[in-house]
Amino acid sequence: MQMKWWKTFLRNRKQNDRIKLELAAILLGLTGMILAMVHGVALYQRLQTGMEYVLSSEGSVSQQNDRIIRIRKLPSVEAVSRQVEGTITVEDTWGTMDLSYLQLSEEYLETVYGIPANHTAMAIYYLNSAAWQQLLQNAQVIDSTDSQMELTWQEESGEKVTILAEAADTDFGTDRPLAVTVGDSLALEKGQTGIRVCFGKRTIDNSQLLKLQSVGGTVINSEAVELEQKELEIQGIHIKYLGVLAVLCLCFAWVLHRYGK
Repeated sequence: MQMKWWKTFLRNRKQNDRIKLELAAILLGLTGMILAMVHGVALYQRLQTGMEYVLSSEGSVSQQNDRIIRIRKLPSVEAVSRQVEGTITVEDTWGTMDLSYLQLSEEYLETVYGIPANHTAMAIYYLNSAAWQQLLQNAQVIDSTDSQMELTWQEESGEKVTILAEAADTDFGTDRPLAVTVGDSLALEKGQTGIRVCFGKRTIDNSQLLKLQSVGGTVINSEAVELEQKELEIQGIHIKYLGVLAVLCLCFAWVLHRYGK
């Protein structure tokens, strides 16, 4: 008995254009629904990741301290740190290489990037994939399984210091070669070039950007942030229209089935 209605449906499908249209609408509606769900899950997962902002370090030390305190009180702020940007020339038997780096607080590195505290006397520079590949290329290392390399660099005093370069599991939000290392509070305060802020979650709108602007200072990476938010908005629009398409197609199929006989 159950097979009889199915055989009848298949026979009618070949003979009746209405059933063909009904079936096409159902398939299109289900496809739109599945795609909307897939994109929705992807958008949700993306919104759960952290978003970093870099503010200018305008004003006196006391003004910067006050700004940092106010930033910490903003909702969803996960970590805040002064940052120092710079470049060092590292060397080894194979030659030299310029390495761009950021100095950040130990707390920020551990909270945002999952980099544990360094309890050794040797400074560790964590290199993103672009910087690590550049280092391997300069050192003429092929298919290396090592994730660490000892290097030396010369301080302003002329003294040569040994550092440890280590491949990081994150790109630090950029595709350009970059390393990060821990800076003590005195060095960060003295050489500060900006304030780095990480929100625990992203938002589709620019509410986080506006909150940071309200506490003073200029958001240096505002263009990158706005581009990221635009991508999130576009992804949200795709989900919306896929959902609308699914509903319209399924409603159309129901109307055909209910009133098209």
